Amino acid sequence: MDKNEFIERCEKDVAFFAKNILYKGKRELSPKQIELIQAMKNGKHVAAIFNRQGGKTETLAVYNVHELCFGKRKDGEAMNIFIYAPILSQTEIIMGRIHQFFNTVPLLMGFAEKLHKYFIKMRNGNTIQAMSASEQSHVRGHSPDVIEIDETQDISDRVYYDDILPSGATTGARIIETGTPKGRNHFYNLSRMRDGTVEVVTQSWDECPFIDREYVLRRKARMPRDKFNAEFCCQFLTDTSVAFSTRMLDVIIVLDEDEELPEMTEFYLGGDLGKQDESVFIILGVHQGKLYQVDMRRMSAFQSYKLVFDEIISLFDEYNVVNGIIDMSGVGEGIVDLLPIGLPVSGEFLTNEMKQDMVDEFLKLGEGDAEDDTFDTKIFLWKDYDLKQQFYEWEAKKLKSGKTRYHHPDGSHDDIVIACLLAAKAYVDENTIGDYGGATYTSAGKSAVIEPTTSLNFLTHANPFTKR
Repeated sequence: MDKNEFIERCEKDVAFFAKNILYKGKRELSPKQIELIQAMKNGKHVAAIFNRQGGKTETLAVYNVHELCFGKRKDGEAMNIFIYAPILSQTEIIMGRIHQFFNTVPLLMGFAEKLHKYFIKMRNGNTIQAMSASEQSHVRGHSPDVIEIDETQDISDRVYYDDILPSGATTGARIIETGTPKGRNHFYNLSRMRDGTVEVVTQSWDECPFIDREYVLRRKARMPRDKFNAEFCCQFLTDTSVAFSTRMLDVIIVLDEDEELPEMTEFYLGGDLGKQDESVFIILGVHQGKLYQVDMRRMSAFQSYKLVFDEIISLFDEYNVVNGIIDMSGVGEGIVDLLPIGLPVSGEFLTNEMKQDMVDEFLKLGEGDAEDDTFDTKIFLWKDYDLKQQFYEWEAKKLKSGKTRYHHPDGSHDDIVIACLLAAKAYVDENTIGDYGGATYTSAGKSAVIEPTTSLNFLTHANPFTKR
């Protein structure tokens, strides 16, 4: 193949360009990455629904470098690519990878006119620019030829429909969206279109040839089923109005208060200190890796804190509690410091992020190790009327920011829910096996195993222009 044939092949075949120019013959794009690039080159509107760490960012970077080198509008003029992400810093991942290609391939650098963090201009006039698509951003006034939206599931519908899409009206812009399933938003709607206006390319984790299978399976063992299915199996979460499904709660809330239980080996406490509502304390016992509710104490908000603390101390004495966590959001910092020194209890201020973690941990206990749509429940609670009402009604409201707000409905309470979740968290915190790549450890210090599995060969770079 002579020089002209090589250049022509690079222009027409992105996979060939990536392998021989960007990767210096050391690797190739996967079949799904090639399918996505072909769709992006030829389609008017493309949606890529990819699993986490599935190579979509790398694919976008390869595509963008190729477009900067060879792309042009239908009228033959230079083209302008705009990348939008929920926040500006997220665009740094794609832009950083593009810059990395330029920095390691001298040929590319020779065709670049301007190289800035969020903006690149080539000598042929083609440009790429990264922008934030947050609610506070100003994305109007631009006329991109290509609209790229990364992590589109985290961009609000208002910004998507009112600001981003109309910017391509003058140019008839091609639209490319990449993301991971979430709730019922614009990305979900795209996935259901069957009229041919949108080409959807989907890749679940088991279709990704370079993903670490053992790592994903470890994530699966720790993640709630719906979240794993969304992030790794490309399934959208559509039942999001309440935190817990009725089907799961029906197999968790089954104990009578006076029911005879197996002998417990250890106990965990969760508490919600009330300022205007009542204070609630839950005790969970452990038998063969399963949690059983053994006690619930409810105290009026008008009780003095001395009486409340006396109740906490009596619970620790009665059950020999291993670990306890109390919500002090409503009463202020330092309240837990009034408890006796050495008592294994901590206080927490419950942010939305922490509530999300607690919900995930509770869901995993509720689902257990069962596959598909069944349950192998690891936690069992009382059939108390108020407990049931609070759990069945606890709301999970999606905010415009993309985050979830967990709260009780107007006129009701969630102090029992919070106490139960904190008791479960106290157990999880004490027994969690951490996993960082190939290294695992137990939070309680029971074991430590180092299993190096990741090769660092990808850090080496060869000069692509030396003679082979």
